[in-house]
Amino acid sequence: MASCGGGGGAGSTTGDTINIGIKYDQPGLGQKVGEDYKGLDVDVARYVAKELGFEGDKVIFKETPSAQRETAIQGGQVALIFATYSITGRAQGRRCPSPAPTSSPVKICSFAPTTPTSPVRTR
Repeated sequence: MASCGGGGGAGSTTGDTINIGIKYDQPGLGQKVGEDYKGLDVDVARYVAKELGFEGDKVIFKETPSAQRETAIQGGQVALIFATYSITGRAQGRRCPSPAPTSSPVKICSFAPTTPTSPVRTR
């Protein structure tokens, strides 16, 4: 999970509300369930929003797919984004908090008719 800022404008805080970008399709992290939002990213976003003075219906979640996050921040559609973010060559140099969690590709394989018991790192 990371929250990144784009520099420049104040982001999307209009009066007494704040727009926060999350993923809608990541169970356990950021997921839209009916009209509610659930997951770790959502919980952290709500906590940070509360610390900034925004609670309940004053926090507006906006879907921000990976390909649209930078433009959503830069264009002021959202003030903050809480979502997983792959640090690729294109994304290096962005202002994100550190230490940011990192992950490497993991495959769970089985070459025998048994259930895998541990992940196998691919790098």
